[in-house]
Amino acid sequence: MKKKKIFLFIIFLFVVIAITSISVGVYFNKLARPSAIFGGVIDSLSERMNRYTKVDSAFVVGDNFTVNGNLKYEVDSEYYFNRYFTDPDIQKKYNVLINLNKLDTQYTVSQDKKKNTAFIELKEMIGEEAIVFYKLFVTNSTQYYYLDGVSDTYVNNGTCNYFETLGEEITTKDNIDYLNHFFVLSLKKNLKEEYFESKLMDENIHGSVQNVNRISIRFTDSMIHTLMKDILKDFKEDEKASKILNNIDPNFSSYKLDDDKTYLEKDESYTLNIYTTKVLYKPIKFDILHLKGEEKTSIIYEGDLSGGTIYVSRNDKAEYQMPVKISSHQIYVDIQDVKGNHLGEVRLEKNQHNITFNYSFEQSNKKYDVVYSSKYSSIKKKKSYQNEKKLSFKILENKESKMNGTITMTFQVKNQSKIEEDISSAILASSLTEEQKQLFDTKRTLVRERMERTS
Repeated sequence: MKKKKIFLFIIFLFVVIAITSISVGVYFNKLARPSAIFGGVIDSLSERMNRYTKVDSAFVVGDNFTVNGNLKYEVDSEYYFNRYFTDPDIQKKYNVLINLNKLDTQYTVSQDKKKNTAFIELKEMIGEEAIVFYKLFVTNSTQYYYLDGVSDTYVNNGTCNYFETLGEEITTKDNIDYLNHFFVLSLKKNLKEEYFESKLMDENIHGSVQNVNRISIRFTDSMIHTLMKDILKDFKEDEKASKILNNIDPNFSSYKLDDDKTYLEKDESYTLNIYTTKVLYKPIKFDILHLKGEEKTSIIYEGDLSGGTIYVSRNDKAEYQMPVKISSHQIYVDIQDVKGNHLGEVRLEKNQHNITFNYSFEQSNKKYDVVYSSKYSSIKKKKSYQNEKKLSFKILENKESKMNGTITMTFQVKNQSKIEEDISSAILASSLTEEQKQLFDTKRTLVRERMERTS
């Protein structure tokens, strides 16, 4: 009896070991698949980016809200100014800068989920002259718009079921998060195994030769077309994603990609290589190879999501090396030449209420400085806050300013909304005259032409 129990125990142990071995084998087989490794990299990058883009809960005021903001430009160019009277094309571009500095841009975005109404208004004025005056109003599952110069009243643009995607427990933020998450899932799904190549090889990493697994994927124009079509198909076939996007754009369900559009030239491609350890397939090196005709650019990153070094070369000639430091609240890149001389830096920092981005670079006769900041103030958790976003930039070539200036956007958000729009005299979009339809279609061109003139 005792021997029988021992025998049964041995059989049981053998079965457990066999099942475990099969499970581990299946796990590592899936883990070793190039698409799985690439998908893991996408997940890691997505998670890392979420740390810098995720909205703090204090700034989520709900689906009954009003946003009031304005946009200001202070831009200039010595390069355009010095050639203003000798080059007609540059004259137009400099006029745009002059008019941007005069432009007063005010906007309002408001939503009342309880009443299923939403409202957007954009006013861009130069003195008393309206450059753009646009309003969009949604109520009773119907979309109305007003565009100055097209009609004197609102135009009924048909059905809009935007609020049908928002249930009692579903918010606008939930829908945005869903679309972002669904895009990542679709991208990973449609990066098919046949797109990848995998091989064991010796590779120089951190100054020593290591035997590693290399996964490669090559992006060509036709491959990008196929990938984008597959992703678009997924969005159309997913009930929730399709519903959200159709309510943003009623024409989404009939939207098709332009087969004639070119993303890359015929002789152009991008190849992404990921180098991993042989056992756990941990990524330890990445490189991107850009080929266009006879030109070749290579960007290599040795390291992980905590830090490493970027190497840039063109036509097999090393140009830059960039030590990278990554923490939970900061990314820092030190731009150096191949001898280690400091040329500039990239710095991204985020704390609870502020985000700052700095880019500087100087070499030979060129100098670039870009500073972006987003600062929150007057915060009343989940009730209201103010925000100022500022972009400052300066581009110098041969000590001449090609472009410099500051763009500032300030806005206030509060968890209240009061939407009162008169649509009693609205007309149907189908009743617009051909002249009115043409005005609507060419409005963007008319605005550009006006901005290229001084008056």
